[in-house]
Amino acid sequence: MINFQGLLSRKGAIILAGGSGVRLKRRIPKPLIKLYGKTLVEHVLEKVLKVSENVVIVIGKEEDKRIFRKIIPDRIPILVDEIRNIGPLAGMLTGMRKIEANYVLTVSSDTPFINPKILGYLFKKAKNPIDAVIPIWPNRFKEPLQAVYKKDSVIRVLEENIKSGDFSVLSLVRKLKNVLYIPVEELKIFDPKLTTFFNVNTARDLLLARKLISYTHSG
Repeated sequence: MINFQGLLSRKGAIILAGGSGVRLKRRIPKPLIKLYGKTLVEHVLEKVLKVSENVVIVIGKEEDKRIFRKIIPDRIPILVDEIRNIGPLAGMLTGMRKIEANYVLTVSSDTPFINPKILGYLFKKAKNPIDAVIPIWPNRFKEPLQAVYKKDSVIRVLEENIKSGDFSVLSLVRKLKNVLYIPVEELKIFDPKLTTFFNVNTARDLLLARKLISYTHSG
């Protein structure tokens, strides 16, 4: 007999939405900044839902939960970092502990042009005994926050690193035993300009994102 529940739970996704808007000179969390009528986190959620309905969003502060809930559908859990002020690892651990899935996509909420076809491709490559599927650039720069992780493997390393005070995402990746790196050139078939990796960190980035999305919609 086919275990349909097992098939459904195999994939999951965590959207890391704990960033502040300080570098953008905003008083609201960065994921709530508007871009073409939608917040950054809404843009990302819309794309992620095309590859998995099993999604959780992890935010930085309990007091922000109410404003996030106004724009996020009730069926999507909103979690709060279990540990404050240690960066993305907190959101990853919080999400991994709660989500029911074997392989989990981890993405940042400040990547509004994230490409569902690329996300699906990463999931396709995620099979035992692979611990992570991570895009990599020709200069060896890795994209660990647009990657798929084996839940059981990554939780162990996350807990060990956080306990030892090592909050580096790249350190986490180095400690995983079986990492499959996908050259970004391989992903250009889905996204020729690789805008999937464009993230909004500064006011200049936001301005460019507005130009890009206006061009996309006008075309």
